[in-house]
Amino acid sequence: MHPRRRSPPYSSAAIADSLRNALRAKEADVQYAADLAQEHAADARRHQTARELSDAQAAQLEEELNIAREAFNGIAAQEEENALLHETIERLRADLDELRGATADRGSTNSRDVSRPGTINRSLGVEMLVQLAESERKKFLDSNGMNSTDRTLDEMTSEDPPESPRSDDGMTYQTMITTRRVRAS
Repeated sequence: MHPRRRSPPYSSAAIADSLRNALRAKEADVQYAADLAQEHAADARRHQTARELSDAQAAQLEEELNIAREAFNGIAAQEEENALLHETIERLRADLDELRGATADRGSTNSRDVSRPGTINRSLGVEMLVQLAESERKKFLDSNGMNSTDRTLDEMTSEDPPESPRSDDGMTYQTMITTRRVRAS
C-alpha cells in the first residue's frame, strides 16, 4: 500500500486567492503612500509660496522702515532748525520789548517814533555778522576754487588783530564809520 498522500490544507485556488489578497493589500499600501507623497508635495508647494510671500513682505517692510528713518531724520533736523529759529525770534522779541521800553522811557508820544526801526542788541548783531562773513567767505573760496576748510572764520578771528596803520610820526589812526537813517515825515 502506498501511503496516501495527504493533500495540503490549502488548495491551489486558496493559495491563489491568498496571493491575490496580499497583492491587493500591497497595492492599497502603495496607493496610500502615493497619496501621502502627493499631499506632502502639495504642502511643500504651499509652504514655498507662503515663504516667498513673507520674504517679499519683509523686503517691503524693510524698505518702508528705511523711508520712515529718512523721514524721521529729516523731521529731527527740521525740529532743530525750528528750535534755533524760535530762539532767534525770542531774542528779537526781547530786543523789541527793550527798544519799546527805551522809547517809552524817553517820553515820546509821537507814534512815528514807536514804529521807527530800532537796532538789534550787540550779541545778536555780532552773531549775524559772523554768519554773514562766514557765508561770504565760503562763496569767495568756492568761486576761486579754494578749499573752504583751509581756514575757518574762528581761526581768522582768534588770531591777533592786525596792527592799525601808523603815520610817520608814530601816531595810530583809526577810522570809524557811523550811519544814521532819517525818515522823511
